[in-house]
Amino acid sequence: MVSNYTIRADLDCAFEQSGAKKAFVINDYFGADAINAAKKAGVDHLIFMSVADAEFFNENAKHLKAKVALEKYLRESGVPFSILQTCAFFENLDDAAKWNPLKKGVVKFLTIKDCK
Repeated sequence: MVSNYTIRADLDCAFEQSGAKKAFVINDYFGADAINAAKKAGVDHLIFMSVADAEFFNENAKHLKAKVALEKYLRESGVPFSILQTCAFFENLDDAAKWNPLKKGVVKFLTIKDCK
């Protein structure tokens, strides 16, 4: 099955053909379509990948501000959900162009050693 997540009809088709009852949504800009498609399909749980403290980011970080709106949309959707709010991705450690918050302070990453 080939599906384009930017096309709502493709999302509906993917849920219908797969019979999926769980969904993991990471996309910012098409997240509402994914939530709506999941609701239509009757998924029993949706996990949304957000970002910790996204509401405090600079307004120019539109991809992060979109997550704040999608969290609200998801909460109001009626779809059973969990929201993961990550603190950082390794790809963002030195990327000022994407309004990297890691230029100040420190970040502690969890490692396997920390879990023992």
